[in-house]
Amino acid sequence: MLCVMLLGSLALPVWADGGIKITAQPQNPTYNYGAVAMYSVKAKGKNLSCRWYILYNAIEYELTRIDEVIDPWENYAGEQYGVSSSQSGEETTFNFYFQGIGSGLDGSMIYAVLYDGHQPVKSDKAYISVVEGAKTPPTTWILPELRIAKSEGYNLDCIAESADRSKLSYLWYNASTGDLQGITAINRGSETEESLRIDTSVIGTTYYCCMVTTANGGSAYTSLIPVTVFDPSDLSEKCFICGSSGVTFCPECGFCTANCCTCRSFSSEPETTEAPETSTTTEVDPVTEKLPEEDTDEKTTGTPTWAVVSIAGGAMSAGVGLAVLVMKKKR
Repeated sequence: MLCVMLLGSLALPVWADGGIKITAQPQNPTYNYGAVAMYSVKAKGKNLSCRWYILYNAIEYELTRIDEVIDPWENYAGEQYGVSSSQSGEETTFNFYFQGIGSGLDGSMIYAVLYDGHQPVKSDKAYISVVEGAKTPPTTWILPELRIAKSEGYNLDCIAESADRSKLSYLWYNASTGDLQGITAINRGSETEESLRIDTSVIGTTYYCCMVTTANGGSAYTSLIPVTVFDPSDLSEKCFICGSSGVTFCPECGFCTANCCTCRSFSSEPETTEAPETSTTTEVDPVTEKLPEEDTDEKTTGTPTWAVVSIAGGAMSAGVGLAVLVMKKKR
């Protein structure tokens, strides 16, 4: 087994809040036998690295391990397979690809584990689907998770694009768990737009995904994302990242607007509070008939101390570069 490793440089962004935040989970496309299959995860964080794993015949293998041992899944991985990563602004994309995927991997699951030197974060598992005669699947993107206040209106969007620019069709599903095999078409399959109006009438967590099909027959499922509907009057509601209580959540990324959201710049500007007008009466000394001497000592009163918190959500200047590319070829 011939192994070639190319290393490039990456200027990773500074992530003020710390930790890893996945911005796009691996999706679930269907590939034709022998096609180039690509799986990706996107995340924000500092000094990120990634390892890919596969569940093949219920046994877990690390895809990114480099040694001379040939694992069973490699017999269906094609002539070449490997990893690459790129960066755009604050976001890093990690990819794993099979160049000539075999039908033996059909039904397996693939996922990534991200590292930043602290607490690793595991991505969702994507289903590997390989069939004979399948068309090129569309690329898809959907929010990794979402939190919405009860009775608040929200449209969940599925962003998709076909390689041949053909017309796309959509079908939305939901499930009570994060298992793609347990999904059910919403409203008996009548939800066929690229945007889905979320039902926020009941408090709790429901999982959603969308199947996108091209006019030429290529199809892909998005990842299943958890959508949590919460009671906004419940001040015990806590952010699942920073732990702050009584917070609101950004409808774009699902992170709390107090500390974790970076979609926009949230800041609290100090308000100018004018001191209330007061009327004072100066008494005259009845003996000397003189006014009391003015106190010339300078005193500072009523100066408020403001804590201004600003989380920058603007994208950093984009820097795109190849991080790691591992190529393996069979004998």
